[in-house]
Amino acid sequence: MKKSTKRFVLSDETKNLHGFITVTAGIDLSDFANNPVMLYDHDYSKLIGQWADWQIEGTKLTAVPMFDETDPYAMLQYSKVEQGILKGASIGIAQIQYDEVNSKMEQSSLKETSLTPVPSNRKALSIALYSPEGIKLSDKQAKEYLLSLKPQTEDLTQKQNMNQNLITALVALCVQ
Repeated sequence: MKKSTKRFVLSDETKNLHGFITVTAGIDLSDFANNPVMLYDHDYSKLIGQWADWQIEGTKLTAVPMFDETDPYAMLQYSKVEQGILKGASIGIAQIQYDEVNSKMEQSSLKETSLTPVPSNRKALSIALYSPEGIKLSDKQAKEYLLSLKPQTEDLTQKQNMNQNLITALVALCVQ
């Protein structure tokens, strides 16, 4: 394994483009600790290494990528990371407890973390959602799940309508 000289922010408490915040203290790392896989863009066929030296620093979850030296694709990504071309990371989580009113993923389980060229969080992360059974949700399934959350107030209804428009636009952009 070839260790990067870069440390990545895997998650922080910035609202992501899916419209919610992932609470760092609520991320269960036990599954991830047993298998700290590093994928490229949440694609299981692109296992490019592992994450090392992960730690929680305030509201940030950070780690250092280690690349599979026997995989030419992984080494290509290593080169892009070291040159500062590839800077985005994205967590793949399964929901444990979601606060609909405040749009917060209060508790989640970290399943995998990916390098990605276009993170949905402005602070270098995006989110892949997993079902409680550990199955990665497609963009369409994630959108349907997020849109199924019921607003509690009229103000929240207006906020959710804005989020629905944003999610629809993001899914359309991803499809392109």
